[in-house]
Amino acid sequence: TDEQRNHYLPRLARGEDIPCFALTGPLAGSDAGAMPDTGIICKGQWQGEEVIGLRLTWEKRYITLGPVATLLG
Repeated sequence: TDEQRNHYLPRLARGEDIPCFALTGPLAGSDAGAMPDTGIICKGQWQGEEVIGLRLTWEKRYITLGPVATLLG
């Protein structure tokens, strides 16, 4: 969305966010169609506001920048 683009792109350009791409897993390697990873959409509270988020269940391996990333793709 335009809102996401306006929020994330300037932060990425300034180095305020560090992205990584988490594909590789121990059970399926880099075969994205064979990964047993799951996620559900959930509601919660953050800083006094109701927010929508994702609860993820997965195992990942060999993710470049994973330990320092602030954005996950």
